[in-house]
Amino acid sequence: MPNFVVQNLPGKLMLQLQRQSNTTKYYRVKLLNLDVKDAPGREIIILSDPLVVNHSIAVDYEGATYEVRVTAVAFDLPSEAGSQIVHSLPPPVTFYWPPTDSTPTSISFAVSDDWKVHKHRGIFTRFVFTTDGIPPVYVLPNRYDRRVVELTGLSTGTNHEILGWTEQGDVQSEKRSLTVQLQPNNVAVIKVTNTTRNSINFAWEPPQGMIEELSVDRHWYNVTARPRMTDSPACSALRSPQYTQCHPAMLSLAKSFKAFENGGNQDFGILRFLS
Repeated sequence: MPNFVVQNLPGKLMLQLQRQSNTTKYYRVKLLNLDVKDAPGREIIILSDPLVVNHSIAVDYEGATYEVRVTAVAFDLPSEAGSQIVHSLPPPVTFYWPPTDSTPTSISFAVSDDWKVHKHRGIFTRFVFTTDGIPPVYVLPNRYDRRVVELTGLSTGTNHEILGWTEQGDVQSEKRSLTVQLQPNNVAVIKVTNTTRNSINFAWEPPQGMIEELSVDRHWYNVTARPRMTDSPACSALRSPQYTQCHPAMLSLAKSFKAFENGGNQDFGILRFLS
């Protein structure tokens, strides 16, 4: 009886044969699909020249259960067949970009199983998705179109790496990931703290859920001051951590700039006009 091991790989099985006799000329390998009714079996002939034979066998149905039968042939006489039951890996998840919707605490995105995208055939019972701070979310497959998945209870304004895979029984597909950044909550309680002939000082409360350790190089406030009763576009502004300057000819237009967090209970901005 041949000595062999079958390893599960995405979309295929890796067969490792250990030659036990110098008289063995070749191996006859049969692959039988135990899950799909009337699925045709496959027979493969593998020569036995090296002491260890590694042979990759593509599967017809990812996620299906297969019986692998191996017979060693010497002097045209077959040995007793060895047999092993193998559960192939189910098809992996395909994420579609961009996400379909997002809020400060949730994200929605479309997915499909890989066999639809690459015309492979696959068998699995459910999708699984997870990210930091929430329990796994289980989604049943849809054989006719994409599935839209919503994850809720996420941390506002932060990056999330979403992991997704499929399951068929106790067997998991390879894991794939999608990285998304959620929008922050709205700023609340904006108030003017001081005004002069050519400047406005104002403050606001940081949005709820803002994480203190966020990098100021990538996280800031966009501030716009627009004169009332006008729809004029914003003037071009110099980037500054705290204020911007606009030419007097632009005073009738809106002013915009970026302000960075100061780490306190309130953040602030100064809109300054050149006189």
